[in-house]
Amino acid sequence: TLVPTDSSPRTVNSADVPSGLLNGAGVKQSATVSLWFFDAQGRLVSRSVRIPAPLTISTLVSRLALHVPSGLSTALSQQIAISRAVVRGSEASIFITAGFQSGDSASTRAAMQQLVATLRDNYGITTLNVTDVTNGRTLTIDSAAP
Repeated sequence: TLVPTDSSPRTVNSADVPSGLLNGAGVKQSATVSLWFFDAQGRLVSRSVRIPAPLTISTLVSRLALHVPSGLSTALSQQIAISRAVVRGSEASIFITAGFQSGDSASTRAAMQQLVATLRDNYGITTLNVTDVTNGRTLTIDSAAP
């Protein structure tokens, strides 16, 4: 079937618009994701939240750092900044330019555990490489089963 074209835009009666096109059905406006935080005993716990689409690693990391549910905590700095994220199969590489210290401290390990748990649930990531661009150091963590 050929679709007629007009030389200029015209108003179409909403009753003549096919179902789903008028309200944007088929285009996700938000997504439900699993974010991992720490409870009062220091255990990782998952919380499902809706976030605006598109779903990106930067969006997930921002939510982990800035939107912590009551009674839970995050190991990520509010100043965390990602310059690039690359996903190849089940492996992700994140390049962080601010708000992350790549030392061997307990807080660094906690941040890595929180990140890989969140990426595992939302992207199927089993290996996470985090590059601290400022200090030129890359840390790697494998995901444990939930």
